[in-house]
Amino acid sequence: MKHSIDTDFSVYELLVKDSSQNIFSYQARMLQHWSSNIEQTIICQQVSTSIFVGFQQLKLFIPQIPIYTQLSQVAAEIWIFGLPCDRLPQIENIYYIPLKTNHQLCQEWFVIAHHDTYSRALVARQTTPYNFQSTKRSFEGAITFDRTVIRSIYQKLVQLITSI
Repeated sequence: MKHSIDTDFSVYELLVKDSSQNIFSYQARMLQHWSSNIEQTIICQQVSTSIFVGFQQLKLFIPQIPIYTQLSQVAAEIWIFGLPCDRLPQIENIYYIPLKTNHQLCQEWFVIAHHDTYSRALVARQTTPYNFQSTKRSFEGAITFDRTVIRSIYQKLVQLITSI
């Protein structure tokens, strides 16, 4: 029997519970830069792994379709979480995970990749009001290269998608 995602599930909480992580506070522009760096590295290094990405709202994924189409040629699979949008194309190896407004993940931005040759986690939670102007949204979070921490988050996300 398939289950739904627990509304309290939070990638952010999985990462920040480890007090050794450096917490940042930035607007969306810096997170876009870091996300792009992770995406480009996976493409350049041809890292074939599953990638988990939180877009909060799937409509925010639409401008990123070109880069994610490239990523889908390299990655084993890409799991994209966010509030539903009806204009999403079907792209090989990309799977959309629709959320509801009461899911904690709707407040989070994350890019998680874990592989023997490359392991990164960018995880942030929005600190501005939910309906705040998108270009001025602010986040607090962390970026880590700690394989042990990333492996734990990655495994929890794998369990999550296999249960839905």
